Amino acid sequence: MFDKLFVEAGLSLDRLRSFCMVAEAGAVTKAAGRNPVRQSQFSRQIKELEGFFGVELMKRHAKGIALTPTGERLMKIAQELFATLEDFTLDCKAEPQRFSIGAGDALLQWLLFPKISLLQDALPQVAIDVYGLPTLEIVRRVNDLVLDFGLVRKDAISPLQKFHSLGFEAYTLFVPRRVLGSKNSLTLDEVIKKVPLTTITGEGRFRAGLEREARKRKLPLRFSLCCSTFPQAARALRSQRYAAILPSIAVDELDAERFATISVPFLDSQSREICLIWNPRSVVLRPKATALKDCLVKMLKLPKKPSHDS
Repeated sequence: MFDKLFVEAGLSLDRLRSFCMVAEAGAVTKAAGRNPVRQSQFSRQIKELEGFFGVELMKRHAKGIALTPTGERLMKIAQELFATLEDFTLDCKAEPQRFSIGAGDALLQWLLFPKISLLQDALPQVAIDVYGLPTLEIVRRVNDLVLDFGLVRKDAISPLQKFHSLGFEAYTLFVPRRVLGSKNSLTLDEVIKKVPLTTITGEGRFRAGLEREARKRKLPLRFSLCCSTFPQAARALRSQRYAAILPSIAVDELDAERFATISVPFLDSQSREICLIWNPRSVVLRPKATALKDCLVKMLKLPKKPSHDS
């Protein structure tokens, strides 16, 4: 069958790779970088694949392409094949195998990055690619074997994935000490009245839950500055103009002499259990994935539960 597939039919890994590139890009033009020669090549190679298998792999539409169920199945097979071949090639050359990890910016900045050097010391034959991505995109890519590992909240995990709980991501109100004046601390109400607030923008779960809890307690949370990510809000906090609601793990990066924390018990209702996720097929196809998984589980630690009652 393989002789027929790769010799008589003239089918090659190059055609499969082109198919994967177009599928991941979502359009022939995007995959080809608007190069008309490559566009023609990609279109021809995909038609050859469809002709050989006798099925439609992609449906074309005005905005690009969408994989058929058969195309999705071939995509998974091809991704597994390429991952295995790449690992084999790197092993033959005694080069590190590459693994990818996806997470939101806050988890990358304050949970993963501080441990990267320890990970690579423990696994010198592993190279790591890190991607800042939204939660649902991480889940999708891990399912599709595009990402090897992800850090996501537990309630977003796909039934197709394996996971290990790392603990809870909690939130804290950070305040520049210079605004405290002669006082050692301020109440939440005093902070709200005295200091402009910053946190993340958008209509995500965190902001929606935060505003819901504030309304319930009749707290007038008004954010003078809203940022795309928590690390951006932390940057604003460092200007000492704003108080910021940030993940508690940011405390290790903030100078305790310049920034104080204010206890806000209702923020515990926004705490989320964070898990390391992976596709079980990945550890079968890529043996070194197990060693990396075990190191991530050992090194990436969050509190086991919120510190206050909500």
